[in-house]
Amino acid sequence: MIRTILHLSDRDLEWIDVTKPEKAEMAELAERFSLHANALEDCLDPAHLPKFEEMEGVNFIIARVIDRKSPDKAITEQKLTNKVAVFYSDRFLITIHRNEEPLIEKIAARFSSDLQTRNFKVRHVLYALMKEILLSYQKPLLDTFNQIEKYEDSIFNGKTSAFLLHDLYIARRRAGMYRKLIYLMKEVCENLKHPSKSIDTYHQDLKETANSVLVQAEQLNENITHLLNLHISIATMRTNDVMRVLTVFSVFFLPLTFVVGVYGMNFKYMPELESRLGYPLVWLLMVGIILVIFFWFRRKRWI
Repeated sequence: MIRTILHLSDRDLEWIDVTKPEKAEMAELAERFSLHANALEDCLDPAHLPKFEEMEGVNFIIARVIDRKSPDKAITEQKLTNKVAVFYSDRFLITIHRNEEPLIEKIAARFSSDLQTRNFKVRHVLYALMKEILLSYQKPLLDTFNQIEKYEDSIFNGKTSAFLLHDLYIARRRAGMYRKLIYLMKEVCENLKHPSKSIDTYHQDLKETANSVLVQAEQLNENITHLLNLHISIATMRTNDVMRVLTVFSVFFLPLTFVVGVYGMNFKYMPELESRLGYPLVWLLMVGIILVIFFWFRRKRWI
């Protein structure tokens, strides 16, 4: 569905929005605005990653915005995000997306209310659009931060479950995907600078937003990596504690087993078996072995 959001003839500015694009509609737009065929193919590819292309008279952007309805265990860019394609020049802006995007309506309402008070241009609408797309990542990043804090408390309190490692894996994959997409869109934002040599405050603000969100994504990745290492370290330490206990028991019982095995061979000529003191002497021997091993372990501070 094609609709015109803004059309200002006095400023030679037009914003066209396309939802659930069809080939016939795209062909119409391509002919009207001289859009490149390769860009149209990329525009219709739902799995395409963010990028920026500068063409003859028309620039092409692919961005990915967070899908608020994505499943909890989603880890791919197609399930986590929706693609928004943008064609723009000094005269027009075309946004193309498959699903309804609230941020489009938000930006349209903002600029529609500023028609009389603000002399904006296409690039200002574009900067606002890219900024809202980047800010859409803040909530899932914050939610994942909070989730990681709960996992950390569970690990330190010893309340881990069999699903904790799997949940950490899902969180790590999601965080890695967020970081990759934000990094790619940061590169897109850096290519949007206006050709004039003067400082563009709006573009500076966009770059600061991209850097801020990217720092959050990188920090989240580091936190999850550290938490995974911590979880593995604690699991290894607990395994070592169990092995130490088993080793202590085996060291105590190994010589006793040897003594019992010797006197349990039932040979006919074993002098100790016919001695009245044989039984208590064997017990004294075994108790002495236990005491020697015990004090040796205490001296080494192993128990």
